[in-house]
Amino acid sequence: MNLEHICYGCFQEKPDDSPVCPHCGFNAEEEQPFLALPMGALLNGRYMTGKVLGVGGFGITYLGYDLMLEIKVAVKEYMPSGLATRHSDKYSVALTGRGQEDYQNGMERFLEEARILAKLQNTPNIVSVQNYFKENNTAYFVMEYIDGITLKEYIEQEGVLKWKDALHFTVQILRALQHAHDKGIVHRDIKPQN
Repeated sequence: MNLEHICYGCFQEKPDDSPVCPHCGFNAEEEQPFLALPMGALLNGRYMTGKVLGVGGFGITYLGYDLMLEIKVAVKEYMPSGLATRHSDKYSVALTGRGQEDYQNGMERFLEEARILAKLQNTPNIVSVQNYFKENNTAYFVMEYIDGITLKEYIEQEGVLKWKDALHFTVQILRALQHAHDKGIVHRDIKPQN
């Protein structure tokens, strides 16, 4: 794979230097969120970051590429917007105030989430964690990448769910939660976009 002609929206090789990918339509010139790592950043000597998949109050999730396994992954970065920003190097995280203790405690909770998810490997309907690490004065975890849409997006596309679809999704969610609860794990952020 020629990394000079890679699309950061699908990690396929492009035939030329065009910013728009002929495979997925991703435009590399579109602006990424302010706190996001540059596309093409290398993490842990192994994971290349691509486009941003989502941004929340405590983190940024990127499409990533595992250079060792040659597969797409999702990379979640601990980036609490109220406590941190990027250094001028565009990689390292700097605290915005005196919240060092809050930042460190949050990072430990973030890594604990990765450890908990790693214990749920091969559980149906739960994304598996493949790796986690600290770098750039923050933390990351690497998950399997699932290409598709969230339940929220599905509802927005379909409108009101048919009762059979609602039952189908609810049963899958409840089975995954039961498996987590059986291991003493409580999910505190159940919502259609998750």
